Amino acid sequence: MNKPKKIVAGLLWQIGLGPLFRAVYEPKRLAICYHSITDSGQYDHIRIAIKDFTYHVEYLAARGYRFVKFSELASAQGRVAAIYFDDGFHDIFTNAKQILEQKNIPATLFVTTAYADGARDPASYASWDEIAALGGDWEIGSHSVSHRKLTKISKEEVRQEMAESKRIIEAKIGRIVTVFSYPHGRASGETEVIAREVGYAMTTASKSFYKVRPDPDDSLEVFYWKTLKLW
Repeated sequence: MNKPKKIVAGLLWQIGLGPLFRAVYEPKRLAICYHSITDSGQYDHIRIAIKDFTYHVEYLAARGYRFVKFSELASAQGRVAAIYFDDGFHDIFTNAKQILEQKNIPATLFVTTAYADGARDPASYASWDEIAALGGDWEIGSHSVSHRKLTKISKEEVRQEMAESKRIIEAKIGRIVTVFSYPHGRASGETEVIAREVGYAMTTASKSFYKVRPDPDDSLEVFYWKTLKLW
């Protein structure tokens, strides 16, 4: 986001428009999508600073959100939020995990299986041993095999990406995988049908919640605006 827009967003919140709109547009179900949580690194376009991530979860807790796993989001009662991480970055284990555990917040990790296999930048992505060792407060879902845009490939390839990643994760960690996160956020009616056919109960294309993706250059006020159903 450009600097002028960030400044305007901050000013509008500070003069009281944000809290005013919040009374009407704050959703009951939120899904917050993260990738890398670190203060430095090569993936700057998807990296959220540790301090900002901490502020985000503290803000949501202060707003009265109860944190749940992604698979619980659609059916949970009351005001709920699901924190989830795409790709499987190693810094989730070194940075985000400790913050969440200290606050007793469950989370969901969507794994790109080729990355966990070491096909891309092994130093930046978690290993299967690390993923398998996550405790019960962590849900594991699929983020496909190769992270391709599923709306740009054939139905057969979509099915392979979804089914094979599910099979691999279940074999590696010994848990049933029921949730799927779309690479690049690209989904369609056809991909949703295939997701159900291969055994996923819910995906990140579901309309049952409001999805928020923080960006690295977001001010806190911009994050506040993004959590409202009018951003």
